[in-house]
Amino acid sequence: MTAPSAGSTIQIHSYKHNGSLHRVWENTLVLKGTEMVVIGANDKTQVNESNGRSWITREPAICYFHAEYWFKCFLHAANDGIYYIVYQLTLCFYDGRAFKIISINDLDVKV
Repeated sequence: MTAPSAGSTIQIHSYKHNGSLHRVWENTLVLKGTEMVVIGANDKTQVNESNGRSWITREPAICYFHAEYWFKCFLHAANDGIYYIVYQLTLCFYDGRAFKIISINDLDVKV
């Protein structure tokens, strides 16, 4: 997997399993970017939904992507604790501007 370099800012594009764009996170700071792992962070980041709605994230989050595993994990640092959200997806790729992921289903796990 081609990866963004640490210190760069990227977008994250999430697509539905049918290929339609679902959601775009505008600014994610890359903390680590290698051929196997991308770790990013965002806080108060604008998110654009495919239906035209936009919102700003409420808490800091760390996102983890691995080139060989079919999931992504977000760690959300909320006021009432830390939450981990795991999404099942196809393998992800970086196109030089955005990190692109395709969600396999709408079932997510939040702990």
